[in-house]
Amino acid sequence: MSRVIDLPVDDAAAAFHAWTRDARGDRLDVVSGSLRIDRITNGSAFPGHALGPVARAYGWVRTRTFAFARVEIELSAWSTTRSEVGLRYAGRRRPGFVAAGAYNQVGPDVIEMIAAALTAGAKVDADRRAA
Repeated sequence: MSRVIDLPVDDAAAAFHAWTRDARGDRLDVVSGSLRIDRITNGSAFPGHALGPVARAYGWVRTRTFAFARVEIELSAWSTTRSEVGLRYAGRRRPGFVAAGAYNQVGPDVIEMIAAALTAGAKVDADRRAA
């Protein structure tokens, strides 16, 4: 699942790096559960490739009933003025029934939280540059 946000990819990447650095290891609560980020990587597996993600983080989504799924969060360019935040399963195997349920239940709330955090973070950066 993904969401397009109204931020150029450079601004979104700066906000993504700041947000993931601050959030790493913490439990971030959403209405339906929580997200925990445990690993952050920069850029694509194919450096210089325009279609690859510019930033990645890995973690876990968990429901209120403690079902969980390993996830990957990606930030990619959508256009010159917009970026895409994606959330997908991480790992080598297809998730089981419980993990798929956790992902489908918590994922939409997590995407909305990330999009709001990146938009707010980019606004703070822009305000600092303007001052």
